[in-house]
Amino acid sequence: MTQHRPADWPAGVDPIAVLGSMPDIVALADADGTLVWAMSTGTETIGWRPADVVGTSIFDLFAKDANHRLHVAALAAVVGSSGVHGPIEVTMVTPDGRLREVEFMVRNALDDPRIGHLVATGRDITDRDHESEALRQRDAWASALLRGTADLVVVTDRTGRIAYASDSVERILALSPDVMVGTDVASHVHPDDLLDGDDREHVDRSLGTGPGRRRLLRWRRGDGRWARLVVERTAFEEVGEHVVVLTAREPSVDHQAAALLSEQTVLLERIARGAPIHESLASVVDLAASRVGDGNVVIGWFDDGGYASMAPGIDDELLVVLERTGISRPPLAPLVADEAFLRTSEGWDSVVRAASGGRYQRAWAADLTGTDGLAGRLVLLRSGPDDLTPDQVDLLGLAVD
Repeated sequence: MTQHRPADWPAGVDPIAVLGSMPDIVALADADGTLVWAMSTGTETIGWRPADVVGTSIFDLFAKDANHRLHVAALAAVVGSSGVHGPIEVTMVTPDGRLREVEFMVRNALDDPRIGHLVATGRDITDRDHESEALRQRDAWASALLRGTADLVVVTDRTGRIAYASDSVERILALSPDVMVGTDVASHVHPDDLLDGDDREHVDRSLGTGPGRRRLLRWRRGDGRWARLVVERTAFEEVGEHVVVLTAREPSVDHQAAALLSEQTVLLERIARGAPIHESLASVVDLAASRVGDGNVVIGWFDDGGYASMAPGIDDELLVVLERTGISRPPLAPLVADEAFLRTSEGWDSVVRAASGGRYQRAWAADLTGTDGLAGRLVLLRSGPDDLTPDQVDLLGLAVD
């Protein structure tokens, strides 16, 4: 057998730098994820000696038990299709308990008689991810502070007690910064947007925030309405481990569209599965009310010869008035083809103001149609006097559909 001498390195190429770009890990695994061989370009593989991981399931080396189903699904996808898969990012745990982010490329060579295993190459990307995320978040916080009036900046302790609120809170939430200081940040967020559970030792556990995570939360305004803001917690180590910096801004069009599409998809799947009518209608109410922000939605429908209404947050006495006055219960009359789908009137507004004690100022209604004609009506009650924006009209049209 002829032995070939490796070619010389090209001029100007640093061999050490080239070797440094090689994978940190090369491993072979069976179809069930059991490691049968491992090699590292260093003395250890993510803290483990290669000899110590042979015979171990890859799942035992992964952190974040909550992602176990995703890990199993990823392995199944790799095993089910030949070729190269990835990149696949996982969090691995070292023998001393440290967490490392690793990016894998996996080749399915189970059917290759020369190999017969899965071939995985991995690189430790922890520092890369941490550096880019820290820079991104630092830029987000610094930009918010420089813009001043653009984003809301809230500084809290680990439990969520507010120590500072930027002046922009007056424009965004119609509140004075002094009013917020000393209060619990969770008290300013809609209860339905808070995470379940009694463990509130850290603000992340109540708001669902964390480095690299963004949440769309409803914040209570000084006038009682709700403002939808995208909230992000920065990982700014210079301020100390016991200080949390939150930035909040109005959602972009893309973010709103993506969130709405997700909610709409879930709702349609629920209807397709044959969910009870009350559950489906409740989802429609939640979708519309949460996105209008400063009002409540009533849905009424003809049911077994009678008429029923659903309106979370509205007392029964007001519902009776809405039905009796024909605001939430449409007349049994043919639809007019050229009539606008969304209607309002000063008469309705005066009835709503009087019946709610001033809680609501305006009322809009849209008829719901079925195969046999009128099926019910959707009513929006708003606490403010302003007209609906085109986006809000489109949203109600989606709810009606």
